[in-house]
Amino acid sequence: MNNHTNVRTRPRIIYVTTPTQHFNTPNGVFITGKMGRKFLRKCVDEVETNPRADVEKEILAPGVNVDVLLDSDDLNKGIMHVGKSDCSHYCMPGALDIVAARILDAITAI
Repeated sequence: MNNHTNVRTRPRIIYVTTPTQHFNTPNGVFITGKMGRKFLRKCVDEVETNPRADVEKEILAPGVNVDVLLDSDDLNKGIMHVGKSDCSHYCMPGALDIVAARILDAITAI
């Protein structure tokens, strides 16, 4: 509740983009089927883009449909994945701890 007007304010929305995959494919995303078989399931240290996050950033606009849009900004964090063939999940502590710190900063700034 807002103490000054006794009117409920809407919840603040903080959106974090989808973490990057670091497979050794053209865009780092896992490919299934025959096309995916030509790529070894091995993580690379860095990819140029995160296609999922790119779409999210096209759709979501800070101040319009979200209050804060946090980019995972993990294109160069491939070395922090679990094992040598799991290029989707990070070791903990790791890259997601960086994102958690950014979320805390965003919350305290609201």
